[in-house]
Amino acid sequence: MKLQKELQRADVSDAARSRIALALPVLKGILLALQRDRVSRLGGYEKITLADLAREYREGSGDCGICFEYAVHDSLLAKDPNIHALLSNVLNDFCTIKSGAESILFGAEKSGGISLIDTSDSLLNDDSRILSGKVGQPTKLKKQWDTIKKALRDTKARDRLPTSIKGLWKADLFLGNSSEGKWVGSTLKLNKSDFQGAAGLRLGIYPETKKGESPSRDDKNNLILCPLPYDANFMEVFYSSFFAVKQFLLADAKVPRPVALPNSADRFLAQQFEDRREFTVLEIIEYMYPLGQPDLTTESVIGASSGDASVPLDAVAPVPRSAA
Repeated sequence: MKLQKELQRADVSDAARSRIALALPVLKGILLALQRDRVSRLGGYEKITLADLAREYREGSGDCGICFEYAVHDSLLAKDPNIHALLSNVLNDFCTIKSGAESILFGAEKSGGISLIDTSDSLLNDDSRILSGKVGQPTKLKKQWDTIKKALRDTKARDRLPTSIKGLWKADLFLGNSSEGKWVGSTLKLNKSDFQGAAGLRLGIYPETKKGESPSRDDKNNLILCPLPYDANFMEVFYSSFFAVKQFLLADAKVPRPVALPNSADRFLAQQFEDRREFTVLEIIEYMYPLGQPDLTTESVIGASSGDASVPLDAVAPVPRSAA
């Protein structure tokens, strides 16, 4: 999988300029998500106009569906001082995992492709176990790993999982520590009320709804709820920009009807793009860049094919700064 990350560097300070700053990388992500044969047919990326992109756009191109999962995973890989410390403390206090949080990104496999960053081989060994919060000997995770992955798309594979981890295929991340060989299945939701328990899931991670929320037990779903601090304003503007670009492309690179795009700031953004619909996407990105909020994000491309320009992007992921 190949992912374009947009890492927040500054606070959102201007509604119109921040939308432009975030919409341009979305456009770029959708452009680079086009299949190579369609790019060649149009003469290469540098020849594709905004009108062309609207005709070629397919649902899911440049999707940002895994952004929250990746943001948490990335924060743990980078040992973000807020996120890593918080989740390490939760694992220590609630799960007897004492050596610091590590992460295996599992949710990206739900797309049918390989995992975004395949960490499982290096972090799992034959003695690694999954802690489900149930009485009894924890299940060996590596022994069940292939079945868990198959269970994402195969109901028969779900039936082959041990009772204590029957719902573990619903996990987005596995959090734990490789030196201790202990892991917990973690589910991530943008809304705290959306959590549903499943056998094998232990952590429920969500963006905090009020500053200073503390981890707590959800006995009904057998989950430990863990609120994470993050910049909600940045995420709100990113999603607004993402959906504005999507509606604009679905409207043939023209300002959509008000019912499809009612927000005035979004319509202003769409009008800026419509005025340039016959220009190439790369030109638009270059010349509209000064109109956006300066230094709002830093872009990077990661994944096994990050250095291969011929491999299309699978997703665009906003990575907000954690709250101080």
